[in-house]
Amino acid sequence: MTGVMLMPGTYRCPDHDNHEVVTARVRESVEREAAWHLGERRADFRVSVLCPGGHSADAHRRVYEGTWQHA
Repeated sequence: MTGVMLMPGTYRCPDHDNHEVVTARVRESVEREAAWHLGERRADFRVSVLCPGGHSADAHRRVYEGTWQHA
């Protein structure tokens, strides 16, 4: 879905510097959620995404919160 803006726009894991991957995974989850709520222009979200960690054995899930809105 295009036109979905995330607030905040960047999501980071406090243990790893994987903000690009984590932000992309948050965006994917929120875009699916926004598609389910087509009539809403803005809503809060809480999604759980996988941070890949520093090494493959360090992967773990984190919960991120924010607001999405249609641009």
